[in-house]
Amino acid sequence: MTNTDIISGCTPKLIAIPGIARPQQAMRASNLLVYGEIHGIRENADVIYTLVHELRIKQIAIENSPSIKDFIDLASRGIYDFSRIDPDTFDLSILSLEVAKTIATLLKEGVIDTVAYIDTFFDSPDRLALDHPDSPQTREQVLAENILGLDTAYRTLCLMGQWHTQPEPIQSDGILHTSALCRIRRVRQDALCAHMIYRAGRAYNCGHVLDLPERSDVSHRYEVRPRSSLDFDIHVPYARPTVLDEPNTSTDYR
Repeated sequence: MTNTDIISGCTPKLIAIPGIARPQQAMRASNLLVYGEIHGIRENADVIYTLVHELRIKQIAIENSPSIKDFIDLASRGIYDFSRIDPDTFDLSILSLEVAKTIATLLKEGVIDTVAYIDTFFDSPDRLALDHPDSPQTREQVLAENILGLDTAYRTLCLMGQWHTQPEPIQSDGILHTSALCRIRRVRQDALCAHMIYRAGRAYNCGHVLDLPERSDVSHRYEVRPRSSLDFDIHVPYARPTVLDEPNTSTDYR
């Protein structure tokens, strides 16, 4: 199937997520929910669609460049013009076709009012800065600043990969990684976080199907479980990979 066939054929749906009342209550005190997923999983789209409806989200912020805005705007009118978007966007799974369709559908339905594009780091004309060893941490800072700059008079859901939503600084390859979420919470201590965890399954990334580790501690059903008053785990019973193109198998799923 072509990308047009795939995006035309997928329809986001509402799913039952027991425990969703907990983040509903928490959002009465905070209009900002940061969501961390493993990219390239079909089920992410239905969870996003359900969160937006159940939590009355009015603004979605996504880990993508403003350069994809035209594609999303046209998609919300049922026009899928792939000349308006870098195909690597989908191959890298930072944005899947399913999530793109979900966002377009939410715009078309009038459920959300606006989409913000918060990953402006790679739009920099300074290639030396992009190649600098510190650039991953600079990107985290850019993401955080862009999120903090949002108008959260709108109830806002920020969609990012889990690398950007680590709750505490961690060492990675000898470098201290301080996620966008950590940086946001230095300013917005009330920022909520929903972390997707998957019992088993696979994800798609860069032409590969990645095997996820099986986790017996994750529920057999969709469910929200609180980790704190600000942090929630969303349990997903099984993950299916998004768009595939001659996939290989790998176990490197980060």
